[in-house]
Amino acid sequence: MPTKRKTRSTRSTANIQTIKRNNRTVRNSTRRKTRSQYRKQKQTTIDFSQLRIETLLEIKEHYKITSKTKNRKTLASLILKKFAEQVVNEKEVIQEFLQITNN
Repeated sequence: MPTKRKTRSTRSTANIQTIKRNNRTVRNSTRRKTRSQYRKQKQTTIDFSQLRIETLLEIKEHYKITSKTKNRKTLASLILKKFAEQVVNEKEVIQEFLQITNN
């Protein structure tokens, strides 16, 4: 007996992909993540060691990081530590951004 073809109205709103794994059909949902899912996600880090030494020195000067070293890897680790220590209130930043753009 032929299967009934699904119409657009009976399909799920989520975009579903079908993948064959180990002779089984697995359905993966590709829904967008919610804000709480992004917050629970592991924090990604930036690899500052790939920046030029001049750029690292400018960042060091701007954020007033006290260090006499000019070693790229040491500077990169100090800058990464500085960024990891910063606490950002996203709500305040967005409000200030909107105020600046509206003026």
